[in-house]
Amino acid sequence: SEENPSLNLKSVSQNVDMDKWTGEGISLLRGDYFALDDTKAGGKFDDVFDRASMVAIDPSKRHEYVNIMGQLIQPGGNILFVRRIPLHVVRRMFGNYTRAWIG
Repeated sequence: SEENPSLNLKSVSQNVDMDKWTGEGISLLRGDYFALDDTKAGGKFDDVFDRASMVAIDPSKRHEYVNIMGQLIQPGGNILFVRRIPLHVVRRMFGNYTRAWIG
């Protein structure tokens, strides 16, 4: 919140599994993505910003990542996906869950 005071972020919870902050029209989570579910997230997401996560995840866990994302995003939700892997790989993996804005 010190870097972006206009967001008015407030710490909601900090624990072993997940840290959560909320602000004006935004929620931020930090923790083990592979342990995340919609209960810990506080519901399903309307929109997700994903910056290069696929390149940081072991390729053997990418399908698990996509399956979790599919469970966390609202039907018709949006993913802004900034990628560093081939576009055809992203489309193949995310195609069943939502439309993705890919850059």
